[in-house]
Amino acid sequence: TLVAEGFVEAHSPGEQYCLTTKVRELSAGFSDDQYLAALARPELLTVTRMLRWPVSLGMLDGSEVVVRASTDEASPIAADRFSVGYRMPILTTATGLCLLAHLDASAREALLGRLLRGGGLRASSGPDRTALEVRLRDIRSRGFCTLDRRRQSTDATSIAVPVHAPGC
Repeated sequence: TLVAEGFVEAHSPGEQYCLTTKVRELSAGFSDDQYLAALARPELLTVTRMLRWPVSLGMLDGSEVVVRASTDEASPIAADRFSVGYRMPILTTATGLCLLAHLDASAREALLGRLLRGGGLRASSGPDRTALEVRLRDIRSRGFCTLDRRRQSTDATSIAVPVHAPGC
C-alpha cells in the first residue's frame, strides 16, 4: 500500500524499501539527508542505466560517510553491494576524501581534529597529515577524487564528485 501510494520505494524486490519525498508531507522527522537522497535517486538511476556503473550518494555523518542512496542493485557490474545506511571511513574512500577536500577550511580542520583525536590520523605534523593535505589540495584543484583499492571481492577504482545543495 505504501508503495502504491508513493510513500516508499522498493529498491530490490522484497529486500529493501526507502522513504520517498512524499513522506515529508506527513512527518517533520523526515531529514534533509533523506530528502536530498530521494531527489537524487532518479538521477543516479539515469547514470547507472547509461553507464551500467553503480552510483551512490554519500554524506558526512560525524567522522564517517554514510550511503544515503545507491544504485548497486540496478547495476549489472556492481561487484559489491553497499546498501543505504552503509558507513565508510572518510580517509580510505573516494567519497570521504572528496567531501573532506571540498569542506570549507574551518570545517575541514575541525573534522581532521576529530579524526586525529580518534586515531584515524597521525599527529598533525606527521607525514600522513602532510601527504593528506597535498592530496586534498589536488582533489580540490581537479574537482573530483579517484581512488584505487581492494574491495570486498575485487580491485576497483572509485570516482567521487562533490554535490552542493543550495543553501548548504
